[in-house]
Amino acid sequence: MTPNRIHLGKSHCIYLHVQISNEDAKPFYKRHGFKEVGVAEDYYKKIDPKQAWIMEYEVLPPSMEEEEEAAVKEMAKDAKSVPTKGASAKSLQKILT
Repeated sequence: MTPNRIHLGKSHCIYLHVQISNEDAKPFYKRHGFKEVGVAEDYYKKIDPKQAWIMEYEVLPPSMEEEEEAAVKEMAKDAKSVPTKGASAKSLQKILT
């Protein structure tokens, strides 16, 4: 699975908040694929400044090919523990992969 393809259920974005005075954090997150999508006013209640950048990372859903590959691997793994009449688990695994 490629680094930007993870399963998040129905969600396809990860959000985080970065205090606007944290000048080192914003470029760090941008280098890792996040983008600024807004500013949250009064996000912090007990510290100044109270604003936070809203950062978003778009996650690609698993491709059909990756899902099929994962299913085949899971079936092959299960085949190792399931006794089969007339075929060894090893030969079944070769068929499935």
